[in-house]
Amino acid sequence: MKGIRFMAIPPRFRRRPCRLMFRKYWKNTIRVLPPVFYSSLRLYCRIGYWPNIKHPQSLNEKVLHRNHFSRDPLLTLVSDKYKVRDYVEQKVGSKYLNGLMFVTQHPEEIPFDELPEKYVIKANHGCGWNIIIDGNEPVNRQQVIAKCNEWLNATYGVSGYETMYEGIEPCIMIEKYIETDNFKAPHDYKFYCFHGKAKCIQYQIGRFQGFQQTFYDENWNALDLTMRIPMADPIARPPLYDEMLQVAEKLSEDFDFTRVDLYSPNDESIIFGEFTVSPGSGGLGLEPREWDWKLGAHWKMD
Repeated sequence: MKGIRFMAIPPRFRRRPCRLMFRKYWKNTIRVLPPVFYSSLRLYCRIGYWPNIKHPQSLNEKVLHRNHFSRDPLLTLVSDKYKVRDYVEQKVGSKYLNGLMFVTQHPEEIPFDELPEKYVIKANHGCGWNIIIDGNEPVNRQQVIAKCNEWLNATYGVSGYETMYEGIEPCIMIEKYIETDNFKAPHDYKFYCFHGKAKCIQYQIGRFQGFQQTFYDENWNALDLTMRIPMADPIARPPLYDEMLQVAEKLSEDFDFTRVDLYSPNDESIIFGEFTVSPGSGGLGLEPREWDWKLGAHWKMD
């Protein structure tokens, strides 16, 4: 059964009123509602159907089921952006890892004077906690230190019950800035892998300028799938696609489902981005909605 579809929310209304309400009130709401009911209400407001979390069928339902009921330590390991580097090296080798310049639990120790003109600062225990230093303006060191301390004292994913982040020991990482010719951010290839096989690839360009994306199957055939972000025109099979597919499937072989994110700057190399074991925190706005169940069918849960 594909969820309980009562009072379906039109797509144009799913993001603004309900999501703004949750952003404003979730800290109070999460304390009083039962966890599964809260997540069901949250998903309903985000994508318009009431999920069956305890007996999931769709991809979003199964992600929510994982968030609430799985305590697999491997999920915590690969969600740690620092410790995952050892896992990636063991699986596919260090050549796919981005350069790591500095790691600390004390942001005041960041050696700003010794760093290159461009670099990226990130927290290892969250998503989107990044500061990109691109050399275009002076670095406000005190603001950077304050933001890093804010991250270190926060727990990511509380509102989505993403429990895999709870066991991560926080730290601040400084990585190499990935250069590209045409975009501030490199092209991003997100491989949705089920039992070690990629079934859907989300290709994104222009994250900070003209953000667009396209979806492909494992043979690089364009799919009639969208997800909120404007669609880009289909492109030819990338030069390094076969190697990227091999890397993604090798990295995902120990999981029933995970998303493996890779970069291929200027189509000249492959760089590991991250594992995403709870994409969208179970609130991916897949359109047409049938794709939620098409992808979910590939995930055979115990």
